[in-house]
Amino acid sequence: MRLIANSGGDRVVDELRRCLAPLGSLDIATAVFSLFALAEVQEPLTKLAKCRLVIPAGEATGLTLLGGPSDRAYRNRLVGRWLAKQCAAWLEAEVDVKNAPAGLPQATLIAGNADGSPIRVITGNCPFTTEGLGITPGKPVHSVGAGVLLVCLAPQIATAEVEPLALGMVAWHKEQAPTGESTVVFRDSAFADDVAKTNLTAILQQHGLENVRSL
Repeated sequence: MRLIANSGGDRVVDELRRCLAPLGSLDIATAVFSLFALAEVQEPLTKLAKCRLVIPAGEATGLTLLGGPSDRAYRNRLVGRWLAKQCAAWLEAEVDVKNAPAGLPQATLIAGNADGSPIRVITGNCPFTTEGLGITPGKPVHSVGAGVLLVCLAPQIATAEVEPLALGMVAWHKEQAPTGESTVVFRDSAFADDVAKTNLTAILQQHGLENVRSL
C-alpha cells in the first residue's frame, strides 16, 4: 500500500494516466462526478474496453457536474455544454452505470488489464473531481440544500488561502442561487491564526454570506 500525496507529480490523475492501458478497464465509485475531471482523462478513457461507474441514487444535480469553487477557471472557459455532450455520448456508448442504494463515504478507482485483473486500486478521498484527482488545489467545500449550507472542514487554512477560498465559495454560492439565508461552516482549529479567520469571515460577509460559523 502506498499513500498518494495528490500534489506535484504524485497525483491520482498521474497514477490513472500511467495505469489506464488500451483495451483495459476502469471501475469508478464516486459520490461526485465532474465534467472537468473527465476532460482531463478523456483520451485514455475512450481507449478502454470496459468502464463501470457507480454513483449515488438520486438526481444527477447532486453529482456537482460543473465542479466546485476551485473549478471557476474551468467554468470560465464556457465549455460546459460541450463537455456535457461528450460525457453523455461516452456514458451511452461505453459505460455501465449503476446506482448505489446508499451514500458513498469514500471513492474507489480500480484500473485493470484487458483480462480484468487489477493493475491499481486507489481508494480514499479521491472523488472523480479535479480536486479529488489532484488537478486543482483547494479545500473541499460541500454544499447542502443547493447552497443553503456550505461546509468546509479542511484541517488547515493558511493565511494565503483565505481570499481564494472565500471568493471561490462566494462564486459557487451565486451559481447555486439558493432561496433564503445561507450558512457557512468551518473547522475552528483549521485557521492559521485569528487574523485569517477574521479576514475570511469579512470577505464572506461583504458578499452577503452573513452567517459564518466555526465548530
